[in-house]
Amino acid sequence: MKLLLLADLHNRVEGLERIAGGHDAVLLAGDIANFGGLEKVEQILTILEEYCPLVLGVLGNCDPSGVGDLLQERGALLEGNVIEYRNLAFAGISGTEPSAFNREKEYPNSPFLKTLQKLKSSMKPELPFVFVSHQPAFNTSVDQFAQGQHTGSRALRAFIEETEPILAVSGHIHEAVSKDKIGRTVLVNPGPFKNGFYATAELEGTCVDIQFNSI
Repeated sequence: MKLLLLADLHNRVEGLERIAGGHDAVLLAGDIANFGGLEKVEQILTILEEYCPLVLGVLGNCDPSGVGDLLQERGALLEGNVIEYRNLAFAGISGTEPSAFNREKEYPNSPFLKTLQKLKSSMKPELPFVFVSHQPAFNTSVDQFAQGQHTGSRALRAFIEETEPILAVSGHIHEAVSKDKIGRTVLVNPGPFKNGFYATAELEGTCVDIQFNSI
């Protein structure tokens, strides 16, 4: 299965038609909008749906609630959901929590942790899955500012360590375009599409091949 990985579009439509073809699915790791511009989000989703049989996404910190409504209407919202497709599961969580850089421990009853618990209870252990979030996991190359600070989520890292997705896609930190690993999980920040960055993932069994691109 070949996946197109997009994050931090911030309403950019230009160039999508050039890259969307030839993929089995598109994963949107949040900040599809830029605090508004729902008509642009509709254009983005329409273009991607024209070229790909499956489009799935989560919300970022710049996405107004209307973006979630659009994704929900199209069956594309991964927030707190597990969606099965071609012997693979996709799961996701929207938004961000206070970063680990500014906070030393998680609040056990936070909505973020409750959503992760819901996802765990909905998964089939025998089915490999891909995880999509806007915020990255803590202490990895995909959550690192240019100055070196890590600003990811400890809760997300713990979730990945426990559930072992074959691939975890995130965005949010625009300068952290990279891939990394937590155990057997491949982590990817494809970079901000608003600046022309994107990535692809080729999945064969539990093997994951990542390619970074720009337009």
